[in-house]
Amino acid sequence: MVNKIVKVLFSTLALTPVTYAQQAPQGIPPANNTNAQASAAWYRGGNTATTPNNIFGTLAGFNSPIFTQTFGVTRTRLNGSVSYPVNTFTGVRDGFLLLGNNGNVNGGTLLSANRGAFTLLHLNGNTNNVNNVQEFGYRDWMRTGITFTDNNDRAYIGYRANALDVSDFIVNWSDNSVGGAGAAGPDNLIFNFT
Repeated sequence: MVNKIVKVLFSTLALTPVTYAQQAPQGIPPANNTNAQASAAWYRGGNTATTPNNIFGTLAGFNSPIFTQTFGVTRTRLNGSVSYPVNTFTGVRDGFLLLGNNGNVNGGTLLSANRGAFTLLHLNGNTNNVNNVQEFGYRDWMRTGITFTDNNDRAYIGYRANALDVSDFIVNWSDNSVGGAGAAGPDNLIFNFT
């Protein structure tokens, strides 16, 4: 009997945090007073669970990307509802996430008001030329996947939808001729066991 009570108690205690952690997004704009605004804010040191609000971001009516910075350098950009071109292909890029260690890339306009990630997840590494983020080789079907840009090169791993329930899984990489014709590469695809 005691064993059964312990099992029921343990199950209840174990499942309570899971249920609480899986809540749907909740949030309302704070009232126009300092105390209400302070209780709805997100803090670097953590937040208390005194309110049901659990949204980090913006509510309807304010369509802005969310930027994350460390030491004054932008590291991530999560798009709001936005369209912009990549390699001349204009497309909807809602919810795409750009993550990089050098967010101050000023060319390729990755962090300008109208630009951002090429695909659903875009990892932008160190670049030897901050005036270029490789767009060449990008195709308009590159959406649900990961783009890698680094060292003036670009790669993509992800899906290409051909028709309903007919998809290809793609590994793609490309190069440009930085430094003039014939200066590109060689860029290799290597499978290496260590």
